[in-house]
Amino acid sequence: MAKQYSIHISALAGRNPAEEQRVTPLKVLLVEDSPGYASLVLRWIAEGPESGAFTLVWTDTLSAALARLDERDIDVMALVQNLG
Repeated sequence: MAKQYSIHISALAGRNPAEEQRVTPLKVLLVEDSPGYASLVLRWIAEGPESGAFTLVWTDTLSAALARLDERDIDVMALVQNLG
């Protein structure tokens, strides 16, 4: 069974909440079969110097990713080459 998680990450921590509401989250689909590596990518995004907000959507299979792409709301996809 494919796993799918969606996590909103704000890079505006410590700022006025009203400023955060004006940012449109960029949806990033991560296709990675390793929960450990997916967690690492989540941490990289959360701790990065980005000035916007991201929603990270993680799936662990290509078929789950294709189903998620059918929803047509993903802005960027990161696909691991060695899905096993």
